[in-house]
Amino acid sequence: AVAAKMNVKEDVLVLFATTHGDPRLGLVYRDGDKAMGMIAPKRLAALLDDLGIQRRLIILSACFSGVFVPVLNSDQSVIITAASSQRTSFGCNPGNDWTFFGDALINTALRKPQSLEQANDEARSLILLWEAGRGLVPSDPQIFIGDNARTWLNALEARVPKTETPKVGRAANETT
Repeated sequence: AVAAKMNVKEDVLVLFATTHGDPRLGLVYRDGDKAMGMIAPKRLAALLDDLGIQRRLIILSACFSGVFVPVLNSDQSVIITAASSQRTSFGCNPGNDWTFFGDALINTALRKPQSLEQANDEARSLILLWEAGRGLVPSDPQIFIGDNARTWLNALEARVPKTETPKVGRAANETT
């Protein structure tokens, strides 16, 4: 449905998913009471490729989400993950407003007038600080920026608001 509304030659798909992950199977999804299952990296890549969606900003907040990077990367893709392919991410407890990754990237760093790479660096630093403070094995968030993605990414970043916006919800580092 999204691809039908896009001009795949000009538009950028922004896909943000926050869910549970598996190092072999990919992302867990639930469609209300209708269905639940997994979507593997190769399946997601095939879906996007079959629809002709080349320009993609994919942000995956899930344990082991780094498994998607080698399969989804292309010269027109930007991929940011909450964890490496061999690590869990943290803060996904029931009742939390944010995971560590979501709070650090979406609720903190992307609310500031800075580039995506600067926001990613800030988020990684915050996550590492929160994980170290709890004695957790670092989740090792990943980022990939394709060579030709820089063109459309620069155009999007030029439109970033010039003032910081306020955070919402309870910060991940306030949870136990």
